[in-house]
Amino acid sequence: MMCGACVSRVKSILSSDDRVDSVVVNMLTETAAIRLKPEITGNVAEDFTRKLTECGFPAKTRVSGSGIEEKVRKWKESVDKKEALLVESRNRVALAWTLVALCCGSHASHILHSLGIHVTHGSFWEVLHNSYVKGGLALGALLGPGRGQLDLAILLA
Repeated sequence: MMCGACVSRVKSILSSDDRVDSVVVNMLTETAAIRLKPEITGNVAEDFTRKLTECGFPAKTRVSGSGIEEKVRKWKESVDKKEALLVESRNRVALAWTLVALCCGSHASHILHSLGIHVTHGSFWEVLHNSYVKGGLALGALLGPGRGQLDLAILLA
């Protein structure tokens, strides 16, 4: 679970079962606590884990009686995983802004040139005006930072 929408979706999936009285979902620990209706007996945990996994939220039943060390270890693993995702996201944003700056610089030089301001001459600017370089920047933006949106568009098509 990465956001509030994931928490809401997991809670909705679990709450839709007739055997469930209430559900509490914790995004930080990536756990869900389910209170069953009093008349429900037996072990239904496997049904819920299978249902969540089928809906795109890989789940497993928690071992009853796991000690505090195990919980702390799992929490640290979760924090490390989220920090790695944050670093990856930050790098993607930096790359995206770099590509935006290069594209805007190319356009700005055209605008300045049309206004009679000829300060943007030089080999760097000439490279930016090359159609192949512009195409490469666009392709880099699409396959780099825009990859998630491209994958989503392909899935929705």
